[in-house]
Amino acid sequence: MTKICTEYPDVFNKQLISYISQQLYPLTIVDEGIKKKHINDIKDRCPVCGRTLVERTAKTGPNAGGKFLGCSGFPNCRYTRKI
Repeated sequence: MTKICTEYPDVFNKQLISYISQQLYPLTIVDEGIKKKHINDIKDRCPVCGRTLVERTAKTGPNAGGKFLGCSGFPNCRYTRKI
């Protein structure tokens, strides 16, 4: 807080920063169930294009019959991840 006040004294002062912090703090409190769901939703997304990952079964190759996660945007996105 001191750094912001020092670097921008004409814009920020301690009272304003305290007020902003008090307004934002309640928005940071999240139910653990919602937090876990959000984290799982992010994990279930393709890191390349952001679409959902779906469970697929390899049809050919050395992993035929094996399960993996593939992007729902296939064939435009070919991201895969082991389960």
